Amino acid sequence: KLDDLRNYISGAARFWVDRVYGPQMVGTAGPERMRHLEQVMANDGHLAELSRKARETMPEPSRG
Repeated sequence: KLDDLRNYISGAARFWVDRVYGPQMVGTAGPERMRHLEQVMANDGHLAELSRKARETMPEPSRG
């Protein structure tokens, strides 16, 4: 199942994002919400490299 999650996260590379959740989302999360964010954050480490590669091949990020 984690492979499914990582594959899903990989799809965000076309938007040129390095992490699934931005600093404001993480910074304002209370303990209950953070519990839900942690699994995704623990599995999005590959996204930055995929986004870097997308920046090299795409003229601009996807918009939708």
